[in-house]
Amino acid sequence: MKKNKQCPICTSKRVKKQDAPKGDFDKCLECSVVFLDPEQRAADQEAYYSEEYYSKEYKVRNDLSVFNYRLPFFETFVAKPAKVLEVGAASGDFLAVLKHRGYEVTGLELSTRAARVGETHYGLTIKQGDLSGDHFPAESFDAVAMYHVFAHVLNPKADLKKMYKLLKPGGTLIIEVPNGSSFDVWISDHYKESVYDFPNHTYVYNATVLRKLAEGAGFDVAYLEPSLSYWLTSRVQKIVDLLKIKPSSPRKNESPSTQPRKQNTVGSLKGESILRRVLRKILPGMKLTLIARKP
Repeated sequence: MKKNKQCPICTSKRVKKQDAPKGDFDKCLECSVVFLDPEQRAADQEAYYSEEYYSKEYKVRNDLSVFNYRLPFFETFVAKPAKVLEVGAASGDFLAVLKHRGYEVTGLELSTRAARVGETHYGLTIKQGDLSGDHFPAESFDAVAMYHVFAHVLNPKADLKKMYKLLKPGGTLIIEVPNGSSFDVWISDHYKESVYDFPNHTYVYNATVLRKLAEGAGFDVAYLEPSLSYWLTSRVQKIVDLLKIKPSSPRKNESPSTQPRKQNTVGSLKGESILRRVLRKILPGMKLTLIARKP
């Protein structure tokens, strides 16, 4: 057990060193969160994510269909035409998908470079900064989304409170983070390195910690589940490729970039088979999705 260390989430001093591929990570024995030693965090996050994280050659994605797995979650919990804020929007690729599907979208992004790319290419509104700034009035949005950004923030409690404030009553919070309790992390050092991602990730969450944080900020948790193991799904995909099974064609008058691909839907709420639900419990994957409501 480490001396003179304190959990930044629950303030417990019952902390031990966590086995990690790189970096000095610790695990709280009280709340079970894994966190990066404060001395190894980026001293100036704004400078780091503006100048290092996004290169000068940074561009938008050519294929936006990589985001389609998010749509069943989003469209189940967020009705159109909702006002949506994505925190850590990068160049606005997913916001562009949501805009195409009828949502009113705004982004918040630390990197000036990435934000300008999104504004120029997609015609989006992406404000430069983070949740510590006073960018929007209270109760401005019907939904706030954070995709693989919450693991990077320095003060998750403060950010959750700020997102709660920005949401209208009944509004929806969607957070996706790497899953520290993934079967993939257990079976593969390569996957584990991806989840810990030193020095970018300041926290590694599991479902228990994420629920406590959300409820502590005042949210009611509506959905909190892992994806299905990538180790498993990648092997199934190889079999599909070998058998040359073709995916179904997009519906008429709908572009491939916005067509949800059912085979990649992790936990789609209504149409998911019992077998897949059971497999997600046994072989949880590297994504953990939280959907919560502001009362």
